[in-house]
Amino acid sequence: MLGVPQKITAGNTRISFRGAGPARFKVQHARDCDGQPDALSWCDVSQASNGARDGPNKQTHGHGAVHSGMLVDVVNGDTDVIYRRHNAGWLRVVAASDEEPDEVKKCSGYEIRLEPMP
Repeated sequence: MLGVPQKITAGNTRISFRGAGPARFKVQHARDCDGQPDALSWCDVSQASNGARDGPNKQTHGHGAVHSGMLVDVVNGDTDVIYRRHNAGWLRVVAASDEEPDEVKKCSGYEIRLEPMP
């Protein structure tokens, strides 16, 4: 569900987008604070957490920084993304811009599921 935080505990998470048409999203993660997401720690997830790619140590090109974009940007139709958990306790998917009502409407047309992977 768009914008609803989900607790994650271990391993990877499959993020499933089901819908039609282009929509811009952001995946965000946060620390756990006594069983709730730490409101001050929400941040956008980069490609370093892409479970379909090599781990972040292999993505740094020897420079100590990841040279790539966000885990999710534009979704256009049914799409699955694998989130590689590092130490975050919570995960959510939000519209890329909550200030643009048309973008939020496009995102709201998608069913979003977060499922732990074995």
